[in-house]
Amino acid sequence: MPLNKSGDSDAAYGHIVGTDSYAEAFIGRFSAETDKHVEDQVAKIITYERDLTSSDIWLKTGMGIASNEGSNPSDIQHMNSLRDKLLGYTYDNVHQVHQPTGTAAN
Repeated sequence: MPLNKSGDSDAAYGHIVGTDSYAEAFIGRFSAETDKHVEDQVAKIITYERDLTSSDIWLKTGMGIASNEGSNPSDIQHMNSLRDKLLGYTYDNVHQVHQPTGTAAN
């Protein structure tokens, strides 16, 4: 995979199948100074995945963050479309944060 020279490239590593910009996997990094820091973060993620219950209300809450860039659709329009889909599925609330102020839209 070529390096994305125009910005962060972690997300691009999740584009495994096809030529679209939708990731099949989420790629990220841990910020740590010691092995113990990484071990603690990995354990926390495993706990979140392994010990889920249907009463975990945080699973029904999301957040969309959009810039004031893009067009046809704008980033905010795209985020609103995703928000509507999530609310029509199992989400009870999807918060919105818009650039440039970074304040919650609702």
